[in-house]
Amino acid sequence: MDGPANLETSQRIKQAVGEDVRVLPAGTGALGLKAFLASLSILFVATLCSFWIVRGQADFWSQGLPGVPKGMWASTLILALLSATSELACRNHARSQAVYRRWFTISFVLAIGFIVSQFLNWQELYSLKLTPKAKSLYSFSFYMLTGLHAIHVIGGLVWHTLALGKVRSGTGTAEVLRNTAVYWHFLGLCWVVLFGSLLLSTIDDLTGVQIVNACWWITGFSTLMFVFCWLRAVIAIHRLEGAAMAALSLIPIVAFLRAFMAADETRMRSTLTWWTVWFGLILVGLSIGFAIKFHVERV
Repeated sequence: MDGPANLETSQRIKQAVGEDVRVLPAGTGALGLKAFLASLSILFVATLCSFWIVRGQADFWSQGLPGVPKGMWASTLILALLSATSELACRNHARSQAVYRRWFTISFVLAIGFIVSQFLNWQELYSLKLTPKAKSLYSFSFYMLTGLHAIHVIGGLVWHTLALGKVRSGTGTAEVLRNTAVYWHFLGLCWVVLFGSLLLSTIDDLTGVQIVNACWWITGFSTLMFVFCWLRAVIAIHRLEGAAMAALSLIPIVAFLRAFMAADETRMRSTLTWWTVWFGLILVGLSIGFAIKFHVERV
């Protein structure tokens, strides 16, 4: 009973001095955003894996069909500007209130502009009778990938609208601006990979065997970088905790978890991020490569 009683007393004291007991600890929003982006990453990666597996198994793809709409390049430019202006808003938060508000508003307008540009790209394919229901894997994949991305841009617009209200009322914090910018940076990166995949997939003479070979190269390079990050973790753990823990860290999962727990002491935050990325690319390369290889061999 002492714990709850002490907590209630603490809350009453905070209320008495005018402190809002509902305020979350600093960094809670950033942590929640990281968890959300991690789940989105899995969604986008899984979708792109499915796309490339289908592309590698298809006997034909876009032969006789129009290429990717040229307006997609304009959409890419808009996203790049959106990422840049949201970053400028963050960096000017402590310098000039008028400047950071202006950049934050511009980034909001650019987000709307991206949705408009995507609508025009979809209209271009519609005018050529390539609808989502058309009997074409190329058409279906185009709408699936761009539509999935657009849904998350619209979600970002909802958040940006709420954040913009805080900015104009003077209650927009640096954390709100940073979280907004990080989200747009993430969607910009996803778009580069997505758009690049669509462009590469329209190469008429791209075969399943070539895609499999590319997957083996990606897997091999990612494996080397994975081992490099692993060795860095083992060395850092050896310096921090000695030979016994370093020996145990020869098991990759142990090394990762221990380095994660002591990320500040070992200065491994950046390495851990890349370690995760390389491991993900290994899984992606193996998944796509083997799926296409087995199909080609059966055929």
